[in-house]
Amino acid sequence: MLSILGKLICKELGEQKYDMYFEYYSSYVNSGGDKSAGKHNEIIFKDIYKQLGNKDIYTLQKMLERLLSTIELSVRISRQYMWVWICTVFTILIFIFLPVSPFWTVTGIFMVITCFGYKSLVFIINRYCFIDANIILLYKTALYHMILTYNIRKLSAI
Repeated sequence: MLSILGKLICKELGEQKYDMYFEYYSSYVNSGGDKSAGKHNEIIFKDIYKQLGNKDIYTLQKMLERLLSTIELSVRISRQYMWVWICTVFTILIFIFLPVSPFWTVTGIFMVITCFGYKSLVFIINRYCFIDANIILLYKTALYHMILTYNIRKLSAI
């Protein structure tokens, strides 16, 4: 299961590129980050920048909009988790104190705990995806640089 940041990279740049970038970061993290401190960043940035080089400004702006909405969704997932937890506890208490048959009580509690487990998994994956966050930062930097370069060329042509 991928984080939403990883899904965005797969959608924008392709799954093969995402796997390559993830492998670079994984090897960097596993090696302890000794001699090749910035080499993985440089390799990934150059590759992303090269892929964005053949896109027009409208496509780049749409990519930036998708990036910003994905980051907003990532933050929203983290903020809403507390409410999911509170609602889960409240719902379980309602099932316990509601006068229904034990079968429906157990079934309801099981369903609520299953849903809470899924939401917890989504929260944990999106909260602790530091490799995807680093790749997104490089993607964002390359995207901003491409848009800024286009705007500077446009202004210098005037």
